[in-house]
Amino acid sequence: MSIKMKKTGKRAEKDELQNFEEQTGHPLPEDYRIFLMKHNGAVPETNEFRLQNAPPNGCGVNEFLSIADIITLKAKLQDRFVLEAWPIAYAECGNYVCLVFGEKEGIYFWDHELEVEEGKEPSWENMFLLAITFTDFFEGLCRLDVNSIDIKPGQVKEVWVDPDFKPEF
Repeated sequence: MSIKMKKTGKRAEKDELQNFEEQTGHPLPEDYRIFLMKHNGAVPETNEFRLQNAPPNGCGVNEFLSIADIITLKAKLQDRFVLEAWPIAYAECGNYVCLVFGEKEGIYFWDHELEVEEGKEPSWENMFLLAITFTDFFEGLCRLDVNSIDIKPGQVKEVWVDPDFKPEF
């Protein structure tokens, strides 16, 4: 495993997984099923993955969704995702990592900056293939080395810090 989990939620139960499969009409990939039975709702250490055929920056997984949260989030945001896509992780900056069933099966990055306008049919224009299998995606995650980030003078124009981050400031 390339990265470690800082926090793991309650293990996914077989009935939860079966319920998910009934809702999607597809069996879960076995590697992802095993992951959920061990790391349901897990928070990984700071990490990154590289996007192919997308802007040349990296992105990271903030949290893997629990099976219950996947169902809830899909229902809440269903008009923003193509039908076959189910969000399985929160990625940086309001984006998601999705599990896609069907003809384009795989693990995809969903970029909210490129999604269609509200009221229009979701498209594949903001979906970028990360890996064919969950295992390939997960093994491709690597620890983020903050020392490798090279910020040049004047590059950062504005910063917002959540006041709850360090309330003593």
